[in-house]
Amino acid sequence: MRKLAFLVPLLLIATTYPPPSNYVVDEAGKLSQANKEEMISIAAKLANGNGPEIAVAIVNSIAPETIESYSIKLAEKWKVGKKDMDNGVILVVAVKERKVRIEVGYGLEAVLPDSKTGLILDRDIVPHLKQGDWNSGIRAGFNSIVSIIGDNK
Repeated sequence: MRKLAFLVPLLLIATTYPPPSNYVVDEAGKLSQANKEEMISIAAKLANGNGPEIAVAIVNSIAPETIESYSIKLAEKWKVGKKDMDNGVILVVAVKERKVRIEVGYGLEAVLPDSKTGLILDRDIVPHLKQGDWNSGIRAGFNSIVSIIGDNK
């Protein structure tokens, strides 16, 4: 009985993943509606034909996972990018944990390597988030990613 009592709390904190209802999923309500709609429109135009795909997921919490494992699993569930090209990027923001990650598909790693994603995080996203300006930080990161992967369409 002791083992069962220990397992119940673990089951209650299982990680949940939002369904991919659109290119931008904002469970935490951090984006303005206008900003969200504009980002969706830009992502749809970018993905036209064989273009790369970008998705944004803003979730309340990733507990008990790390941002790295959560973003990889979410990218696998959402299947961002064209299947045979693996040309997708997902920007994941975990509000409660205050973590952000840019997960890049293999087909875009040459265009958007870790050095560039790190720069986008450090220069465009994190400074805004530290000031509580989620809208500007997420949008700035999104815009930077789009400008890089859009040039390689």
